[in-house]
Amino acid sequence: MFSPDRSDEAALKIKEEALYRLAKLYVTRRQFDEVMGLLQSADPFFAVIPKVNLIPMTDSVFFFIRGPVPLLASLLITF
Repeated sequence: MFSPDRSDEAALKIKEEALYRLAKLYVTRRQFDEVMGLLQSADPFFAVIPKVNLIPMTDSVFFFIRGPVPLLASLLITF
């Protein structure tokens, strides 16, 4: 999913949107291990996007988590 083969602006936008949607789906289904796996598998993607985009993106994923499960978010933030 997060193949570093394409890193043009359009591909990065598509991958970013896919990350948001998949993370939100996992959270809605309460599949938090999958959220963590998604973030780990997205590591190559995180390496090619501008750092200025990375922080809001990860914040959004943690916001998805924080909504339905506040305790999990606080545990993730402390590590």
